[in-house]
Amino acid sequence: PVANATSYSWALPNGWTTGDNSAFVVVAEANNTPGDVELCVTATVGACEVTSCITVTVDFNTGVTGPVQPSANWFTVQPNPSNGLFNILPSDEGTEPVSISVHDAVGRNIIAPFSLSLERSFPLDMGNVAPGAYYLLAVREDHQQVVKLVVQR
Repeated sequence: PVANATSYSWALPNGWTTGDNSAFVVVAEANNTPGDVELCVTATVGACEVTSCITVTVDFNTGVTGPVQPSANWFTVQPNPSNGLFNILPSDEGTEPVSISVHDAVGRNIIAPFSLSLERSFPLDMGNVAPGAYYLLAVREDHQQVVKLVVQR
């Protein structure tokens, strides 16, 4: 997320589709031919727009890869969707602390970053937020994992 951003807009490559082009995280389906494509996002902060692009490789055998290979999922979040009470469940043997934060669709902090050891499950209470989509951002060393959380009531 970009600090103080009020909106995001993704410029998807030809053949890509997404159900939400305005969140700070994009989940898209790549329906084009394999190879390198450019993926860009524009974040609006006040009256300024900041655009960042990255070249990713579409490989239908392994998925979409970028310059940094994504790591395996360190955890899952269940139930999801939920009424606001989630459980973060570890799914690997890593013992390094993880920084966890939760953001709304435009990247504003909903839950400030806190450190967590993924040695056992951890309850995440979002009972005080409005129904909708949120994004849990986990950072460990130089890797990130993002999980979309859905609060329904």
